[in-house]
Amino acid sequence: MTAVSPSYAARILEVQEHGATDEELQPLLAEAITESYFREGGTARAGLRADFRDIEYLQIDF
Repeated sequence: MTAVSPSYAARILEVQEHGATDEELQPLLAEAITESYFREGGTARAGLRADFRDIEYLQIDF
């Protein structure tokens, strides 16, 4: 489990409120998780990128 930054959470909620589909939200979620979990909120592993593929279950709590 990892927490995403408040700025990403705000962007995700804003896009969702404007009617974005799950498919449209996936790149933003991947970016938020990559930043907070893999890059540790900074420049560590700056070239790393995560993609959502073949997801069977994902639980997100705000």
